[in-house]
Order: sequence, then structure tokens, then C-alpha cells
Amino acid sequence: MSSIENHDTDAGFASSAGRTLLVYGLAAVAIVILAMFALQALASLVGSSTVAAQAIDRANNSISISIREEPPQLNSTRATDAQSGMVLGHVIEGLTRMDMSDRLAPGVATHWEITPTKATFWLRENAKWNDGAPVTAHDFVFAWQTVLNPETASRYAFLLFPIQNGEEINSGKMPVSDLGVRALDDFTLEVDLARPTPFFAKMVTFQTYAPVREDFYTAMNGEYGASAQKLLFNGPFMISDWVQGSQILMDRNPHYWDQARIHLDRINIAYITSDVTATLNFFKDKKIAYTTLGAENLDNAMEQRWQIQREQDGTVFYMEFNHIDGRLTRSYHLRAAMQLVLDMEELVYKVTKLPGYLPCESLFPGWLMGEDDYFRKEYPVRKITMNETLAREHLAKAKVELGIEGEWPELVLLSGDNPVSNIQSEWVQGTLRAKLGLSLKIDKQIF
Repeated sequence: MSSIENHDTDAGFASSAGRTLLVYGLAAVAIVILAMFALQALASLVGSSTVAAQAIDRANNSISISIREEPPQLNSTRATDAQSGMVLGHVIEGLTRMDMSDRLAPGVATHWEITPTKATFWLRENAKWNDGAPVTAHDFVFAWQTVLNPETASRYAFLLFPIQNGEEINSGKMPVSDLGVRALDDFTLEVDLARPTPFFAKMVTFQTYAPVREDFYTAMNGEYGASAQKLLFNGPFMISDWVQGSQILMDRNPHYWDQARIHLDRINIAYITSDVTATLNFFKDKKIAYTTLGAENLDNAMEQRWQIQREQDGTVFYMEFNHIDGRLTRSYHLRAAMQLVLDMEELVYKVTKLPGYLPCESLFPGWLMGEDDYFRKEYPVRKITMNETLAREHLAKAKVELGIEGEWPELVLLSGDNPVSNIQSEWVQGTLRAKLGLSLKIDKQIF
């Protein structure tokens, strides 16, 4: 058997996630701290309505929200999913960050200099971990070496390949000590670049570049980020409680260097569920400050004349083929055959039918700027036209290439076990059977 995987991360080709939100009125003071991930859109959704304390608790400076999935773990060196990214964006701060206007801003670094061969960052001396110890350049050196260490098996290690020797270290050809990054002193970090990377200061906003303190990481004995007690925080918030599958409490970090920018004292992730109807009911009962809408309840929300907003959260859904030797999907012709019959417009508009979702044209979001224009315009991607006849030609070539006689062996699709993934994986299964005669087993796994 061969396998295909279905992922929800920040890159892909199947569908680009925009969400339709119902939002209770929030005072501006309660919004400005929200970080660069999924909660960013709340900044523009300011109103004046009064809400029960469960959702917006002005007396205690807190809000309650929900997320659709449990973060698998909060180890920034390994995290790839959007839910982990949202939480990490509130509790861990990197060298730089994106502000509420999506502009590059200082984080742990006060300033930086990027040349074609080097990047230098000068760190602020008042940036601290939640135990009061300073965040130092050594924490970034250790974190980046850990990401690139093959034993970590970080799926986002490639994001650090702009660093000298990063790719060679990740492939096991060089020791991690040869990584082109060094702490000149506690508060000066110097990076050798493998190639000119003028946007490197923007890359380090991402969670994979976050600092990790070596003594604490080592003391966790392989369980760093598995619970609130097994993680250090240097961001605006710290996780005070994490009940797996139920609730995450994020309280203000008293050691965060920029207290004047933080106006909330608590963010209560009160519910963890992918059930859109359930979250809508939480919203109706004034238990959460905002919720997403699905196709089945959008019409009702419009009839009720609720305040509805749309946002692009940068998440992209995609299917990934397994290229490992011995897998059927190592064949280019088999992959091409499947791609030529899996119509993403049909999946998005007729099957998933979630408001705000769009067929994805590229790994890069439409709003990403290039040098002079939008990146997609400067580097257009060839659009794939569905062609069942050509798909069958590729399938015949794949059969010869793989030495298959008679019926095709069964393929396996690894999928999440939630309402949206169920609908999407069943559509893939039915489409491949109807158009190519391929048998597909769906292997549903909890996120």
C-alpha cells in the first residue's frame, strides 16, 4: 500500500483558509496585545456592545475564545500547525515580530543589520524568561542548532537553510556545531548567511526561529513543550494552565519587557472543538468573544443580522504525497494522474462550502508582496487544468513504471478526524474511484 497525507499548516495547494467571524464588541484596549496568528483580525473589529463576563470580562481584563484543535505540543523547534502557532505567538517572542499593521517590529532584538553575507542582531537586556532569567543570544544559537539537528526531525528545518551550513547539518553531513550562528556576547547574535537573504529579519518572526533555553530544554528530558509546566515563556503571556483537550489559560507575563503594550490580563481558551455548531452555540450563549461560521449556519447568521467579518489567517490546506522508496506514490505519473482529476475548485465550492475558503493558486498567500508588486504576479504559477484523459495516460505510464499487473493495490489517505477532514477525504476517495478506478482507504487520526 502507499499513502497520502492531509495536512493543515501554513503551506500547500488545496484550499486557502479565510474565515467568517461573529464578533462581540471589544474595547480597543482589549485587543492591541493579540499576536500575529489567528487572533490578528480582532484588531479591526472594535465595537461598543455589552457582553456577559464569560466572553468579555472587562472587570478582570480577560476574554474567552475557542480553538478548533488541541495543539499537539508547543515545542517551537517542531511545531508546524496553525493552532500551536497561534498559542506560541502569544507566549514566545523571537528576535522580531509583526505588529498590528503587519509591519516588521523589534522583538527581543532592538535593532539589526542585514548584509549579503551576514545578519547581526542586538538584543535588549530587559527581555526575560518568565522565571526572571535574561533571554540571551545563546538561547537562539541553541534553538536553531536544535531545529537543524536531524534527531529533532523538525519538519520546518528547511526554513533555517538560509543560515550557513544549515542544510548540510540537517542532512547529517556536518555537526550542529558548524552552524553559521554565534553569540558574540550575551546580547549580540551574528549569523553567517548561506546566500544573500535580504528578508532574513522577517523570517525570524516565525516560531521555528524562537529562542529556547538549553538548561531548561535539557531538564525536560525530551518532553519540552508537552505541558504548561514543561515550557518557558518570554512573550506577552504565559500559560498558567493547560487541561489537555479542554482549556488553555494564558495570563499576562509580568517579566515581559513591553508591559505598556499589553492591556489584557488573561486570554481564556475555554473550548477546544472543531464543531462549528457547538462554537456558534457558545457564541449565542455569550461564552466566547467570536466564532467562525460554516456553510450550514451562515444563512442563519445573516438572517439574525449579526455582526459578521471576514479574515485571512494565512492557513493553507494541502495534500502531501509520500515519496519514500517502496511507496506507489513515489511515481511522478501516479501523482500527476491524481492531481489532474482532483479539482480544488469543486472541493472548495461544492464540497467543503466553508465561507471565506478559496482554491489555492500558490504556496504563497495572495497578499504577500514581492519586489514591486504582489509576489504571485511577479512569479505566476502555472494553473493546472483538469483533464481526465491525460490523467488516465499518466496512470497507464505509472502502472508500467511500477511494474503493476492487474488491479492497482489499495492506497491509504491519512486524514484528520473532524467534520471538515471527513468530508474532504471522502470526496478524494470517491473522485479517485470514479475517475481513475483507484481504491483508497481513509485512515482517520486524531489531530
